This record gives sequence, structure tokens and C-alpha cells, in this order.
Amino acid sequence: MTVDKLLARERPGVLHFGGARMALLDIEAGFWGLRRQLEALVGRQLADSVLQQAGANGGASFARSFSGQAGDVQALRDCIAAYEAAGFGRFEVVEILWPFAPPQDKPFAPPQDKPFAPPQDKPFAPPQDKPFAPPQDKPFAPPQDVPTPATHDAHPGRVLIRAYDTVEASAAHQHQEHATTPRCAYTAGVLVGFVNVLTGRQDIVCIQHTCQAQGADSCLFELLPAAAAGHAPSVAFAPDPGLGRQLHLLDILFERMPMGIAIFDREYRIRRYNATWDAFARQYAPPSATPLAPGVYYFDHLPGSEPTVLPLFERVLAGETIRHDALRFESGGIVSYWDVVLAPLLEDGDVTGILNVTIDATNRVQTQQELERTLDTLRQREERLALVMEGINDGVWDWDVESGDVYFSSRWKSMLGYAEDEIPDVFESWEMLIHPDDRERALAAVEEHIEGRVPHFRLEHRLRHKDGDYRWILARGKVRQRPDGVPYRLVGSHTDITEQKRAEENLRYRAAFENLVSTISTDFINMPLDKIDSGIQRALQTIGQFTGVDRSYVFRFSEDRTRMDCTHEWCAPGVEPQIDRMQSVPVDNSAWSNRQLLGGEILHVPSVADLPPEADAERREFHLQKILSVVAVPVGYRGSTIGFLGFDSVREEKTWYEESIQLLRLVGTVFANAMEHQRAQAIQAGQNEYLELLATGGEFPETLHTLVRIIEEQWPGMLGLVLLLDEDRRHLHLGASVSLPQEYVESIEGLEIGPRVGSCGTASHMGRRVIVQDIATDDRWVDLRELALTHGLRACWSEPVFSPAGDVVGTFAMYYRQPRAPTRAELKTIETAAHLVGVAVEHKQAQEALRESQRRLTTLISNLPGMAYRCRNDSSWTMEFVSEGALELTGYPPQALIGNQEISYAGLIHEDDRDAVWAEVQAALKESRPYQLTYRLVTPVGEKWVWEQGRGVVGPRDRVVALEGFCTDITERVMAQRNLEQRVEERTNELSTLLEVSHNVSSTLELNPLLDLILDQLRSVIDYTGASVLTLKDGYLSVQAYRGPIPQEQVLALRFPLESAHVNRQVIEERLPLVIPDVLDDTPLAHKFRQTAGDQLESVFGYVRSWLGVPLTVKGAVIGMLTLDHSQPDFFMAQRADLVLTFANHVAVAVDNARLYAQAEESAVVAERSRLARDLHDAVTQTLFSASLIAEVLPRLWDRNPDEGRRRLAELRELTRGALAEMRTLLLELRPAALEEANLRDLLHQLAESITGRARVPVALEVEGECDLEVEVKIALYRIAQEALNNVAKHSAASAATMRLICRPRQVELSVCDDGLGFDPDSRPLNSLGLGIMRERAEAIGAALTLDSQPGCGTRITVLWRNSGR
Repeated sequence: MTVDKLLARERPGVLHFGGARMALLDIEAGFWGLRRQLEALVGRQLADSVLQQAGANGGASFARSFSGQAGDVQALRDCIAAYEAAGFGRFEVVEILWPFAPPQDKPFAPPQDKPFAPPQDKPFAPPQDKPFAPPQDKPFAPPQDVPTPATHDAHPGRVLIRAYDTVEASAAHQHQEHATTPRCAYTAGVLVGFVNVLTGRQDIVCIQHTCQAQGADSCLFELLPAAAAGHAPSVAFAPDPGLGRQLHLLDILFERMPMGIAIFDREYRIRRYNATWDAFARQYAPPSATPLAPGVYYFDHLPGSEPTVLPLFERVLAGETIRHDALRFESGGIVSYWDVVLAPLLEDGDVTGILNVTIDATNRVQTQQELERTLDTLRQREERLALVMEGINDGVWDWDVESGDVYFSSRWKSMLGYAEDEIPDVFESWEMLIHPDDRERALAAVEEHIEGRVPHFRLEHRLRHKDGDYRWILARGKVRQRPDGVPYRLVGSHTDITEQKRAEENLRYRAAFENLVSTISTDFINMPLDKIDSGIQRALQTIGQFTGVDRSYVFRFSEDRTRMDCTHEWCAPGVEPQIDRMQSVPVDNSAWSNRQLLGGEILHVPSVADLPPEADAERREFHLQKILSVVAVPVGYRGSTIGFLGFDSVREEKTWYEESIQLLRLVGTVFANAMEHQRAQAIQAGQNEYLELLATGGEFPETLHTLVRIIEEQWPGMLGLVLLLDEDRRHLHLGASVSLPQEYVESIEGLEIGPRVGSCGTASHMGRRVIVQDIATDDRWVDLRELALTHGLRACWSEPVFSPAGDVVGTFAMYYRQPRAPTRAELKTIETAAHLVGVAVEHKQAQEALRESQRRLTTLISNLPGMAYRCRNDSSWTMEFVSEGALELTGYPPQALIGNQEISYAGLIHEDDRDAVWAEVQAALKESRPYQLTYRLVTPVGEKWVWEQGRGVVGPRDRVVALEGFCTDITERVMAQRNLEQRVEERTNELSTLLEVSHNVSSTLELNPLLDLILDQLRSVIDYTGASVLTLKDGYLSVQAYRGPIPQEQVLALRFPLESAHVNRQVIEERLPLVIPDVLDDTPLAHKFRQTAGDQLESVFGYVRSWLGVPLTVKGAVIGMLTLDHSQPDFFMAQRADLVLTFANHVAVAVDNARLYAQAEESAVVAERSRLARDLHDAVTQTLFSASLIAEVLPRLWDRNPDEGRRRLAELRELTRGALAEMRTLLLELRPAALEEANLRDLLHQLAESITGRARVPVALEVEGECDLEVEVKIALYRIAQEALNNVAKHSAASAATMRLICRPRQVELSVCDDGLGFDPDSRPLNSLGLGIMRERAEAIGAALTLDSQPGCGTRITVLWRNSGR
């Protein structure tokens, strides 16, 4: 397939051949823009490397499609022809020495990546006005500058290619760039890719000998093996380039490219985008759109763009790459234009998504549209003029070449301001009016046309108007020739194109201005902080010189918008600078202009003379500075005006175009971002300096002084002060001051805080921020006002400084010499400063505490009863540090253990404990926890028990570098512990026995079995031989219980008078235990014992050698005694007596409980009999008495009134029935078993009849269901009903009552209600009317009792019981 056919079937800029595809750049716009952007991002050197490699990869990919289809030479010519046909230049193959010599044994290594060196800052120089002269077409001549190859017999092979108008050289000429080095990096890369693939090699490099961008008439490329290239600069071929390994170039390009880049998936969801694409999308997305974020559906963020974009997306997903310039988008009514490249993202041959590269073309398109409208207007004007000229012969000239006579029409002359007779009709008249710079070119154009070198005469030139100015004239004409070809006449017309030229000039000016602003913006990207001021100064100079103004400057407003300062200024030569007198200028001095600027409006004054009357202050200032015209644009940052950018003209008035003003606003934004970034970095640097001073242990006063200095530098005009409270929390003392008058600071030293003691004293007292805008009028400064005003202080804002515990420890104050209120930024600063002071105070306290802690630690270690150590984690526990306590603990001085000089610490550990110590320490280290050990040391003075605690010291990479801990001698404690454990075991056994005895005493009232059990349990604690319990009654002691060698029946029969029992009497009378260690001793107590025993000492108690007796005491009264005896002498000692006394107390309780139980049983029988008699009298007797009265009068009443008699008879029947029911109820009380056996329905029925008969209140019983209840539930419900009906009978004055029982599975409800008086439950005690008893009975069975009563509305008591499965 020929190249022409290949190009005819492909899209512009893309070549396909076989399976290969080569994407070509847009030569005029895209390539130059891409190169400039790459250079701005990564520098010229790395940009060349990127373009070289891009060309090499593209050329290699394309050349692979030709390989094998023709001879190597022909394939190379085809590739070059295709590259030329694509518009990348004109190419001539000068020489081919084919094939190349075999490559060297050593493989070719492409040049290594070098560290990226950013371009040096250079002052911006606007492009010089030079017309671009494209290279003239010249017939091809053998090159004179071709390098001479080696001898043909031994040549290594090479290819020489000459090129004209390569993409790089053409772009350089178009943009008037004169290069100092060859610029054809991309083309050289393409040629390297062609040749290496077609030769099957990788070592062919390209040397560019000449370049049109350097002024040569052509570009000459030589391709040869790297070995033959020597050290000449060359372009190498690397199939897998390493570019960007150090810079992460792809990420840099993606994130910092000024073109938008985004990636969408097949569902049109946004997956990734850079900041530029983000800015484009947000700028043109409607407010109602879904906010931009990864994963957002594209058409949700830009709704309404589907008709335009969706067809393009579908084509891309089909595998097509699309480039569309000035693509019109409309979303939510917002119209924009984008230069778009959409390419498929491929993975294993499948399209997985869409790559979108976008440049915002809205401004360009709008400018282009404006230009087209202007050109269209000019074309229409030209057509109209042509029509006029056809009608009136306007602007016509006719030159007789042979005679030199010329006819100038009147319109021709009048368009230059001349009358008909003021210009002679000769050729010289036109020649003399031509601008000197155009004369030679104009005459040459006439000559060329007359001689036939150009078919038409067309000339744009300038002619002098009568007023002295020049007008641009378009001359067009046609020569007339005789038949022999000799010209004799030249006829044409003149068109005034001055306005068109001015429009074109304006467009060129705007384009250059845009380029200038773009360059300035690019220069400020990543500009070092220390270069920002000089960068702003350089930019002011560049803009001033470009625009022709005399002074350019930057003003910055103070935070409170009351003052402004000139921060940067440039002046043209001869213009007086104003920056020194424009410092701290009140904003109100220029209220009219500053009101506009602070409101975000542009100030444009083409003529100071036209200022309105309200701008009189500005007029005076402008006259003082000799300003004729001025333009100022507000400088904004994050929605707030922080200053303005101004330009003055003092030599002549100047009017600015709106487009230029908008570009100045963009420059202002760049300046604002740079200055705010510089300011933020300065603030951060100050804070870092302060924190570094803290971290490095700087002196406390120096640290505070540094903080005040840093804050004052951030806020010019502010005077900072730190005051600190003393220990009594009542007086303030100087912490730090930099700029405040020293006399003032000394005067407030030791200031006592209070509610009206200036800003700092009040803030310390109140514990909150105090803002005083004017010291002269604020009451809180009444006592210090004169002092402050004397030193020129007018405003003071104070912020309390808090400790971590929340206590006020001082203040940070900001003073100003004029009344003013703080801005939000200043409030944030004072808050931050106070916090930093608090950090410093806390740090100082921490340092002092650390020093004290270190002192205490040193003292503690030196006085500890043990050894502190640091050792290695090895099998010898090699010591690195040992405290002085080592000598006392181990018997060795510290130096003997350190480094195992005399003995290792492991050698001191008992051999039975060494393995356990090692295992426990290693386990603790593995789990990152402390270890605690108890083991034995073998020392020169014997075996010792030691206790040790320590933990591992972790170093880099989490490696244990040492162990630190403490050891102490616990030998005495271990021995004591063992004795204690034995005693605890014994005591535990005693307490367990006592607990069991106590339980038995409280659980049974049968005395004799209980006493036997107590004596048996006592034996488990004290191994006695014999034990007796004796009770005292009526002066006699009787044996109540006995355990021992004597038969029980013999001992239990003993009863003897207390008077004759000497030792027993002493125990009872003194109420103290009595111990006789040996009854055979020659002591008074032993004599008393033998005297008491009498004849029985040998026959009965002959085995006794040791005796112990303790009293049985209850409530202060002795009721008997407990005696123990043993066959061994000295068995009972005083300490045993306390334990036996405890048992004796339980014995006494048991005896007393038995006696009390007997008395209680007797009293209960008597009380029950009395209650039943009382109930029988109250209930039955009264009922029967009433019945007898009715029965007595009934016969007489029946005779007189039978109806009344029958009623009385019924009443008699009810009374007797109630009496019967009452009797049955009393019988139930006498026979509890009958109550347990009866059915609840029958019990309630009997209860209702009893109340009805006794109280004459009818009680109705309603029962629903059958209730089979547990005895305790049934009795509880019965008792509650009984108590409730008793209340009805006694207190309610009811006429009727109802008792309802509802039985359901697992639930019973009982209710008693009456129609009586009722009451207010809240006004009665909770336990009145038997309510407390009823609630207790309900709670005992797990039921809920509710009470519902109101005065006059009766009472209802309800009990709800649910079977919980008990």
C-alpha cells in the first residue's frame, strides 16, 4: 500500500500499518505547548529525554509494521516518507552505508538517567518583534557539511538524513526562539526507532550535526553504531526506558500537567483525575450537579452533556482514539469549550476504560470567535468598499509605466487627508508618502509584479497622512501588457486598513500579554520561599516594561482593613519611587478607591482629571505623585481581599483594555497565593523554631522571648507580652517582652490580679479572654490607664494560659498603639500563642520534675535494700551496670560482677533455679511484658532468697538490647511466709470448724445432740483427751455433755455444788478462762484442782495432767462452763484458751437458745389461746347475741307484721350462717393442716359468708376457672383476701363488696373491691390498713399487688400471680 493511500484512509495525526499504530502530534499547537509544559515541569534536559524516548518508541512501533515487507533500505525510505507525509517536515536521505557493522561484544548500554536539575531562574524577557521568515525553497544540492565517513572498506555503516522544517525547528521559528543547542529531540528519536527496528539492533544512535532552530538552513542527522559515535552527544534507543525512576515522572506529569487528565471506566464513572481536570470540571459544572469525587457517574457531575459526549464515549469504547478541538459543552446552562483527546485504555486487547486529556479552550474559542467577528466585519467592509468603488471609483490609482504619470482619484487623496490639488499626479508622490521602513519592500513588490514574478500586485504598507500620522493601506493592482509582453500600465486601488491593523495589533498584544502572564504564573510554581519577593519584583518590572507604564506596585491591607503597606514597587528610569512614604497608610485616606478595591472591584482611571468629586483625596495624592492614569486590581485570597496590584502612568495617559485588566487580576491572584504561602511558611517556620527550641532544652526565658519575637514578626505593629503567675496565684511576673517599653514592663512587675486590673490581670482573675479595644475608655484599665497611655499603648488583648490541669498559669497579650478590634486571624494567633506558652510552661515543669525525679532516683537507688542492674540478655546475665547494693546482696562488689570480671550473675543463681529463671525472662520478653522472679542465690555467706523485677529494653528493629531491673533479699520474708502459711492453715481449720459450729447452733434447737456435735468438732481443732459442758442452775453444776475416756453415763450423772468446786467457781466468778498446765505441780491452782477432784482424782480423773476451763456467758450472765483436759502435762497454754473460749460462746448460745425456745413455745401456746378466745368473743358471741335477740322478738313481730317477720327471719338465718362460717374459720386457725388441705374456692366462700354475717356487708364471690395451687401460694392469697375483707368490714362503711378469683394456666388474679368511702393512697402511710403485710405476702410468692382507691369511689385491691415454673 502506498503512503498516500495509507494516509488517505486514516484519521489525521494517526498512521496504521498492519497491526501497528503511530500517533502524531498536532504540529502547530500541541507539540509546542507540550514541550513548553514539560520544560516548565521537569526542565529542558529531562523534557528532551522524554521527547527522545517518546519518538524512539513511536518510531520503533511504526517501523515494525514494515519489517520483512521490503528490503531494509526500502522499508526505511517508506517509514521516512510516511513521517514526512504526516506533516513532520521534509526529509532527504543523503547517504546510506548499509548494512551496519556487527555490534561489539559488550552490549550497548543507553545513557544513565541523571538527577533532574531544574532550570535556573532567569528574568523574563518578552519575545522580540521579529517576523518569522520560513526557509526558502531551494533546489537540492549535495550537502557541504556532511561528515566524512571512515573508509568504505571498513565503514561501520551509517545513514545521513537532511531535514527541512522539522516539527521542532518550525515551532521554534514560529515562536521566535533562537536555540543554542539542537532542538529536534522527537525527530531524532523517531529516526533512531526506525533504524534500530529495521536493522534488528539496539545500539544505533543518532547525532544531530545542524539544526534550523540554531540558524542553519537545514537539520542534519547521522545514524551509526554507538561504538562509532565516540563521545559525541547522541540519542540512544532503549526499548524499556528508565526515565522518571527518580522523579516518578508519570505521577508528576499526571498531577502537575496544566492540561486536565481523567480516567473513566466502561460505565462512565470517574476513577481518577488530576487537579487541573478537577478545576475545569468544577468551574463548568452547575450548582445542582453531583460533587466531583472518584466513583461519580460522569453525567451526574456534568448533566446535560450526554448528547455531545456520549457518542464520543461509545466510539472510544469501540477502540477509536478521538481528538476534538473546541468541543462545545453545555451543562446546566453553562457553556464551555474544551480541546479533548479521548483514547481507549486497553488491557490484553480489551477496552477497559477511557483516557481523557482536556485543555480548557473557552477563552481561546471566545477570543477566536471575537476575532472572526472582527475579520468578518472587515470582510464585509471590504466588500462594501468594493461596491462603492465600483460605483464611485473610490481610492483608484492608474500608473503609466512608460511615462511615469499617475492618476490618483479624489478618494485616494482624501483618505490621506489631502485635497485634490495638494498631491501631484506623479509616481514620486506615492513614493514620498511611504513609511521609511516600508519603502524598500513596497518598491520591490511593484518591481516583482511588473517583471512577472508574481501574478498579482498586493501590498500592505503605511502612507503618511496629512496630519503626520501613518495609515495602513492595502494596495491591490494588475499590470497591463502589450502583446509582446512589455508592461505599460499598472492599475489598482487603495483600501484603508488602519483599523484592521490596529485590531490585529491588539490581538497580538493580547496574545503576547497572555503569554507573559502564563510565564509569570509558571515561574511561581514551586518557587522557593526566599525567591518570592524577588520574583514579585521581577514580575512587576516585566509587566511594567511590557505595558509601558511608569510605576507598578503591590499594596497589602492590614488584617483589620484599617491600614495598608506598599510591599513591592518597580519604577521606570526617571520616575520617583513612593514605597518609603507608602507604609502604614490609613485606608480612610483614600476611602473612595479603597472602598471599591475592598469590595473586589477594579479601579480604572484613564484620566485623573476625570475623577469624581468624592475622590478629591485621591486626586490630591495622584497630583502629588504626578500620576496621569492608574489601574488597580484587587488581590484576593480565599474569598477575601488582602491587597491590590497597581500600575501608574506619569508621562502620558493610558487606557487599559478589559482583557488586559483581567490578566492583571490573574497576576494578582498568583501574587496573593505566593505571598500567603510565604507568610504561612514563615509562620510554620517560626513555630518550628519555637518547638525545636523546646525540644532541644533551651532556657525557659529564651524560649518565651523567641515566641514573642516570632509573633511580632508575623503581625507588624503588634507588641507582645508574656506574664506568669507566681506560686500564690495572685501576682503576675514578667515572662517575656521584646518591643514593649522597658519602663512599662518594669511598672507592672508583680501586678496583683483582679476584675479591673487591665487586660492581663482581669484575664488571669476571670480565667477567660479579655479584649480591650481602647484602653482610654475601658473601665478595666481604670487603675493602669495613665501608665499605658503614657507609653502610647491604646489596645490590649489578653489570653489566659492554662496548665494541663486547667489552672491559669499566666497570660499572653497583644498590644497596639492605636485603638482597634482583633480580626479572626489575630484571635487565632493569640489563642495559639497562649497554647504555646502553656506548652513551654508545661515543658519547664516537666524538666524540673525530671531533674527532681533523676535526683530522687539516684538517692533511691543508692539507698535501696537491694541491687539495681542493667545486663545483657545472654546466658551469663553479663552485667553492664550494678548499684552499690550488690555487695550486701551477693557478697561481691559491683566491679566484680560488671563484665563477669570475677563471677557472672548466672553463676550465683542456685543450679536448681537457673533454667526456670531463664525460661521466665525469655517468655516475658517474647510477650513484651515485665518479669517477676523469686529464686535462690548461693553467696559466700550462704544461701539467700531474692525477688527480682525487670523488663527488656527494646532498641532498633524491635531487638532487645538489654535488661533493666531490681533484686532484693527476701530470705527473712520467705521464712516468715512459710511460718505464716503453717499458721494460716491452722487458723483456717479453726475458722472452718467455728463456722460449722455456728451453722449448727443456728440451725437446730435440740440441745444435747448439738452439744455432742460441738465437742466432736472441737476435737478436730484441739486434740483434747476429755471435754465436758456443765450448766449452772440453783448453785449446782450439772454435766450436760461429755466426750472422753470415762463412760458417758457415769459422767452425765454428775451434779455437784459450785461452792465445793474451787477451780470451777474461780472460772465462773472471774468469768475468765483458767489454764492449769500441770495439775500435779506444786502451785495454788494445781492444789485447788486436786482439792476439787477429791477422791475421784485417782479413780476417775487420774489420767488428767493438763486442764483448761472457760465460762459460758450469755448477755453478761454465766450459765455454765466448758472444761478440757489432757493426759500430757503443759498441753494447754494461754493461746489455746482464746480458741476454746470462742467455742464456749457457741455452746452458751446453744444452751440459751434451747432455754429460750422452751420459753417461747410456752408463751406462744398461751398467746394463741388468748387470741382465739378474743376472736371467738368478738365474732361468734356477738353474732349469736344478735341472733338470740332477733329470735326472742320474732314471734311477736310475726304476729304484728308477717313481712317484717319474714325479713327478720332471713336476717336471723344470715347471722347464724355467718356465725357458723366464723366458727369454721377459727377452727382453721386452730388446725393449720385443714387450711392447707382445703380448696381456695371453698376458703374464699367461707370467708365471704363470715364477713357477711359478722359485718352485715354482703360479699359476693365470683370464681372463674379451677385453681390447683401450691400450698404457700394458696395460703398467701387467702391471707390477703382475709386482710382486705377485714378492712372492708372495719373501715370502708361499704354497703357491698365483691371478691373475684380468675384462674388461668400459669396465672391467677384475685381482686377485692368495695363501694365504700375510699381514700387517697398518697396521703396514707405505706404500711397502714395492713397494706404492708399484704405486700409482703404478695412479694413472698412473687406476685404483684396493686391498690386503686379514691375518696368517695371505693377501693380495689388486685393481686396478680404468674407461675414462673417454681
